[in-house]
Amino acid sequence: MQASDLKRWRFRFTDPADVARFGGDWIVWDEEPALRLPARAIVQLEVELGVRLGRVIALARINDTMANLAAIWLSIRAKDPDAAGPFGDFDVQVYFTEWEEIEAEESEVTPPLDPTLSPDSTPSPLAE
Repeated sequence: MQASDLKRWRFRFTDPADVARFGGDWIVWDEEPALRLPARAIVQLEVELGVRLGRVIALARINDTMANLAAIWLSIRAKDPDAAGPFGDFDVQVYFTEWEEIEAEESEVTPPLDPTLSPDSTPSPLAE
């Protein structure tokens, strides 16, 4: 995957319970900072997610439920790890989340993701 192939998306919650919990503002899901983590940090995230990061990126682009859930969790976790909590406990209304791609001219630098595992997370085997 080349940097020019990577995309930035924004999403916002529309379900009242999710809006109450996370707000209704746009939140950015940026593929590049996720892939720029050190290899071992990516492996730790993949263990917590139970799926490979490249698969999350590929499947989120086609609106896959699990991939969207993972992308949302990674984005929230990058902003506020405590609010995101462990991935195994994270549950939002994925199909009531509005998504749109951020065009290149709108892009701004997104900080890298925090590679620290949640203290309550239970590693699961990697999924293909």
